[in-house]
Amino acid sequence: MNIVEYLSSLPAEKYHYLPNKGNAGDSLISYAAYQLFNESNLNYEKVKLEGK
Repeated sequence: MNIVEYLSSLPAEKYHYLPNKGNAGDSLISYAAYQLFNESNLNYEKVKLEGK
C-alpha cells in the first residue's frame, strides 16, 4: 500500500493540517502535502495557531 492508497482508505472525516511557517524547504513540503491530500481526495482544512 502506498501513501495515496493509505490516505484514501481513511474514514471520511475532516482532517486538519498545520503547515510549518519556516523556510523555503518547509513551503515545498506544504505544497507537496496539499498535492498529496488532493490526489487522495482527503477532506482537509488548513489551520493556524491562535494568535499567530
